[in-house]
Amino acid sequence: MSLNGVLFHQNKITFIIFIPLCNPLPTGRFNYSVNKRYSVNTLLILHHNSCMSLCKRWQVQSLFYLQYMNYLAHAYLSFNDQSLIVGNMIADYVKGKHWQEYDPGIQQGIQLHRAIDTFTDTHPVTLAAREYFQASCGRYSAVFIDIVYDHFLANDTSIFSEQSLSAFTRQIYRTVAQQHDILPPVFQQVFRHMQQHDWLYGYRLMDGIYKSFSGIVHRAKFLEVTADAPFQVLKQHYDELADHYSTFFPELVAFVKTYPH
Repeated sequence: MSLNGVLFHQNKITFIIFIPLCNPLPTGRFNYSVNKRYSVNTLLILHHNSCMSLCKRWQVQSLFYLQYMNYLAHAYLSFNDQSLIVGNMIADYVKGKHWQEYDPGIQQGIQLHRAIDTFTDTHPVTLAAREYFQASCGRYSAVFIDIVYDHFLANDTSIFSEQSLSAFTRQIYRTVAQQHDILPPVFQQVFRHMQQHDWLYGYRLMDGIYKSFSGIVHRAKFLEVTADAPFQVLKQHYDELADHYSTFFPELVAFVKTYPH
C-alpha cells in the first residue's frame, strides 16, 4: 500500500491512500513521517470509486499527475550548483513564505525557478508557440509548451548526447537524494517515482512526452480533450516548435547567467 496523494491546508497535511473496491479496508497502525514544516492532520483511507469526486472537491494533488510537470530545464539551468539544483527542483512544492526556512543557496534556487517561469511565460517566442495548442487546449497551452521545451532540450545535440543526458539525469538524482530529509513531503514521493521511472530522461522520447501529456489532461479540470489532441499538435508542428525552442532557449540561458545568485 502506498501514498497516492496529499492535501495541504495551511501548515497541516492529510495523506490520501486509494484502495480498490475489491480490497478490504486495512487494519492496524500506520507508520509515516513528515517534513517538520508540516503537522499531520489526518490519514484518510478511501475506496477507489469515491476518490475522484473527493480529489476534485478538495483539490488533492495526486502523485500520478504531479509527475508530469517539467523538470529538465530547471535542472539544467542550475548549472551544476547543488543548492540551486535542489531549490529549482522543489520550488513548485514550497508554498507561501516557507522558502525562507531553507539554506540561502536553496532559497536562491527556489527564487531562480520562479524567475525562469516568469521569463518563459512572458517571452514573445513562448506566446507565439502557445498558439499552436490554443485551439485544442486553451488555457493549458502554456503547460504543454513547458513539456515541449523540455523535449527539445533533451534532444538538443549542442547540449546533450544520449549518453550525456543519461549521466546528467543520474547526477541530478544523486544531488537531490542527498537532501532527502529537507524535501517537501509531496516532492519526496514524487522524487521516488521520478528516480524509479527516470522521468528526466523520458522527456527525450516521444512516448515519454505522450505520457506527460496524458498526465496533464488527467489533472486539468477544464480540459475536454484526450492527450491525442496536444500530441497531434506536436507531431504536426514539430519543426516549427523546434524552431521556437532554438530561438527561445539561448535567450533563457543568457537570462539565467545574468540573474543575481
